[in-house]
Amino acid sequence: MDEQNLDFIYKLGINLRKNFKIEISYEAKKLQKHLQNADNKGAKIFLCLGENEMKNHQIWYKNFITKTEKNINLDDLQKELDNE
Repeated sequence: MDEQNLDFIYKLGINLRKNFKIEISYEAKKLQKHLQNADNKGAKIFLCLGENEMKNHQIWYKNFITKTEKNINLDDLQKELDNE
């Protein structure tokens, strides 16, 4: 992932921290490992923003409670999280 995308993710994280407890991981490991770590830490929601998501201006969303998985337009992310 290039520096511009990493800056975007960092700024998104700072913005989300205003209202939510979040953790950001830049580690290049399999999605399953990231999901396991989030579940082990008691996360309710998992967000993944990779290169494909960046190209489509979307973020992958998983709710650990309802087991809902979907792609969300980045412009709609705050609204989606407020509805949780």
